[in-house]
Amino acid sequence: MAAACALRQGNDAFWALHEQLFVHVERLKEKGALAELASKVPLKRKEFKTCLEGRESLADVQRDAMEALSLGVQGTPTFFINGRPLHGLPSRERFFEILDEELALASAAKN
Repeated sequence: MAAACALRQGNDAFWALHEQLFVHVERLKEKGALAELASKVPLKRKEFKTCLEGRESLADVQRDAMEALSLGVQGTPTFFINGRPLHGLPSRERFFEILDEELALASAAKN
């Protein structure tokens, strides 16, 4: 919900908080850690606090979670390449191999 509240303030705010949350994920269980991490991000503090405490972004999070479930996403990262799901983080080589396969299929379909 914190990331969704940050997104309401723009992409830059979202990605800045996203980075803090992922870099310090182990700290999120600590009392006050979320507020401290958010303080390192250029956010409108009052808006952010109101959104978070009022759970204003809960519907956004639930909608995204339902969409992910409907697509078979079970965790992050999950990539979709031409509708082909790729769960987890493949090696760079495997990722580009799949891209090359999809490009070849697209090229063959055009001819």
